[in-house]
This record gives sequence, structure tokens and C-alpha cells, in this order.
Amino acid sequence: KIGIDSSRTEFCIARKLATGHASVLNENPDIEYLFNPSFIELRTDTPPDLKYCIYTESEGYILNDVLSLDKNKQINPILHFGDIQLLVKEIKREFDRLGFSFTGRQLRDAIKYGDVAESRFKAELYEEGDKFLKRIEENIEKAYVGIGRDYVLLDPEASSSSGAMFSQIRGLHYIPQLFLEHKFLGISLDDVVENEFWVQSVKILKANLFVANHPNLFGIRMMNFACGPDSLKIYQEEKFQQAANKPLLVLLTDAQTNNAPFVTRTEAHERVVNQSRPKKLDIEQIKRR
Repeated sequence: KIGIDSSRTEFCIARKLATGHASVLNENPDIEYLFNPSFIELRTDTPPDLKYCIYTESEGYILNDVLSLDKNKQINPILHFGDIQLLVKEIKREFDRLGFSFTGRQLRDAIKYGDVAESRFKAELYEEGDKFLKRIEENIEKAYVGIGRDYVLLDPEASSSSGAMFSQIRGLHYIPQLFLEHKFLGISLDDVVENEFWVQSVKILKANLFVANHPNLFGIRMMNFACGPDSLKIYQEEKFQQAANKPLLVLLTDAQTNNAPFVTRTEAHERVVNQSRPKKLDIEQIKRR
């Protein structure tokens, strides 16, 4: 609510949530500094370099603007992932501005430590994903994969607790795509898209291809109304699923106060899934011309 009240109307729900989080943290007397970076891109070995959305790229600037935050209590580095030299340079520049005297070596070691911790955390998620797949494959059961941006799938406020609704109320075998990321990150998009440069869109398209080509999996696409990239890519995602003769449930959650409207839609989708006759993904149908 704080984020919505403090945001401009055109902001997407993710932008409003981030604003609310920053506002709450800023009022906490035990917190000295807020870390509000601007994520610009993920540089890759082969083009294109992958970009974050405009609100993510301008995160620190927007928060300082709409909340009138004290710049001297904000850590606002501009981050380019995939280029360690530039990453260290930008982080050090920001710490120097605030009077901290960290060396480049210290920052490199900190980044390495963070990378290792992230890898361990993801390994735990992937282990759960493997257990999930093994169970449904052995029992030949239908299962549902939440496809979308991480904040929509994982933040109960952004998804109106839809994940809990799928698994606990409807009793579906359900898992967010992040738990299966290791299964689809290696999938090539070269045949189906040209110059796809959004970080999250790349993952979402690959997740769609993986789900479409797995005989036991069906997609539940969760998105929010004000996301520009999502509004463009959803048509292509639907074609991916159609090429495997699979239905795709699309839910616009937008932080609604309850998920009751989604319960009936999910029930209807489940019936459609049970009547569907999936086939192997016909890549020729979705190849770019």
C-alpha cells in the first residue's frame, strides 16, 4: 500500500513494490544505508548483451526522486554484470563517494563470495526441481510450471498468493520456473527469435520451450498489466505452447487483494489440460522467417 501510494500511476506493480520496500526500510532507525543499485545489463560472450527493463535500470534514481531520500544514506551503484572490472570500478566509485575506503581487491573478493553463495543457493533450488520432475515423471502425472518474472512468481504480494492457491487450494503439482532454470538455460533461442535482449524475457522464452516440449508439464503464465516487454512477448509464448498442442493459462495478478478470481480460471484450465492431447513441440511452426 505504501508503494502504491508513493508511486506514479504508470509504474508497474514491481516498481510500486520496490518503492514500498525502500520506504519502509528508510523509516527503520536501525538501518544506516539503503542499497538501491541501478541494474543496466548482463554482458555476454556473444551478442546481444542482455538488458534490464527501464525501471530496473533507473532504480536508484527513481527511489531518490519519488521518496526524496537522503543521497548520503543511499548506496546507488550502476551495475554492469559480466564485466568484473567495470563492476568493481562502479561499486568502488559509489563507496568512495560515501567515505568508505574499500580496495579493489576487497570488492573483488566480496563479489566472488556472493557468486559462490548464489550458486549454492541455486543448487538447492535445482535439487528441489529435480525431485519435482522425478516424481511427476515416475508417476506419469500432469504438473504446472509458473512462468514469468521472478518477482511475480515468488512475491506473494505481486502474485496475490497464487502459488499457494495452485498447490494448496487446488492441489496441483506446481513449481515456479526458477526451480527448473538449470534445465532450460542451455536451450538456444536462435531459431525462434532474433536479437532478444531482455534478461528476463530470455529466461521466460526458454522456460516456455522447455515446458512445451515436456510431455508432463503445462504452463501458467503470471504477469502484470503494466509490463511492456511481457505484453509483447506473450503472443509468441502462446504460439510456443500451441506448437505442442498445449493450453497456456495467463493470469494478470497485479497484486489484487485476493486470488478468488484465479481459482475458477485455474479449475477451468485444469479441465482443459485433462482433455488436451499434447504432442512433441513442432519447432517448424515457431521458427522465425
